Amino acid sequence: GPHMQAISEKDRGNGFFKEGKYERAIECYTRGIAADGANALLPANRAMAYLKIQKYEEAEKDCTQAILLDGSYSKAFARRGTARTFLGKLNEAKQDFETVLLLEPGNKQAVTELSKIKKK
Repeated sequence: GPHMQAISEKDRGNGFFKEGKYERAIECYTRGIAADGANALLPANRAMAYLKIQKYEEAEKDCTQAILLDGSYSKAFARRGTARTFLGKLNEAKQDFETVLLLEPGNKQAVTELSKIKKK
């Protein structure tokens, strides 16, 4: 069914991602999202691929979608924070990294990014 199709597209996408084939990975994740729009991993993974090719607006949108599907998904908040930092949305980025710390106290990436944002 659609759930299994989404999972196989995710796995294929992850394979391309590991090879550095980000555009191919995005195509797989996109097909997975079309098959199963309720799986938060797919937009979060696609966001990661968008970050790699510096498509920060697309990454931000995908993270927001993942967060709507799973509000406790700390990686989605961290990736959105990264996208927003690159987009110059520092207040929103700060909120995202603060949320990461609420969900995952002591998260090193969030601590590092927050200290960088405060210096700007």
